Amino acid sequence: MAVYHGLPQQQTLQISPPNKTKALQAALHTLALLGISNSGGGLSIDSNIPVGRGLGSSSADVVAAIRAVANAYGKTLPPQTIARLAVRAEAASDPLMYDDACVLFAQREGVAVERFSAPLPPMDILSIQYISESAGIDTIALPLPEYSTQEAVEFASLLHRLRQCVLERDPERVAAIASASAHINQLFLYKPHLEEIERIGCAYGALGVQVAHSGSVIGLLFSKGDREGALSARYELGAYLGSDVELHLFD
Repeated sequence: MAVYHGLPQQQTLQISPPNKTKALQAALHTLALLGISNSGGGLSIDSNIPVGRGLGSSSADVVAAIRAVANAYGKTLPPQTIARLAVRAEAASDPLMYDDACVLFAQREGVAVERFSAPLPPMDILSIQYISESAGIDTIALPLPEYSTQEAVEFASLLHRLRQCVLERDPERVAAIASASAHINQLFLYKPHLEEIERIGCAYGALGVQVAHSGSVIGLLFSKGDREGALSARYELGAYLGSDVELHLFD
């Protein structure tokens, strides 16, 4: 959540907490876009999203800041505009400004390359978050992956399959595509214990696994409402991975 209080007589925009520098830049870019040049004030960010895990913490801050500033001046910006402002503020952004839409998004250009015909089918997610100090990922410092021709062809095939199974609302096939993408990503941002996490999950009915491609979080995908399977997997994974992880079930 972001709250903006503009004060025309105050020339400096203050951010709280002060480490939310990307949100501050987003607010300044938004003010410039709206043609407001002599307004300072305060921007407050309140978020419980862990940083550096691949959960979109900075993008959530940035999008909330843009919307808060625009709202303060009676404006509602379209997602395409918010995306461009977000990328200016943080170099690469998640497509949170598209709300419930399912999009193929160019994170460093701020462009929705494709908008799918339907949202992703509902699934439950068992989230595995490594909590050690070394688990966080600096997205901006992360080298861009250099995919081989074979990997690029595989991604194109996965995208083609995704279009169809989103249209057919098929969670099992969506999870299979997520799993394939996760395993390709192991070559570029390795997730420890991924294969064992996937094995344990599948033993309790998980449809597949997904990962943050620029973070440390892993998620097991379950059919909507399969709490028994997800809770059983959470119990066994807790015993296997120990105290270095947090396990959360989202339905």
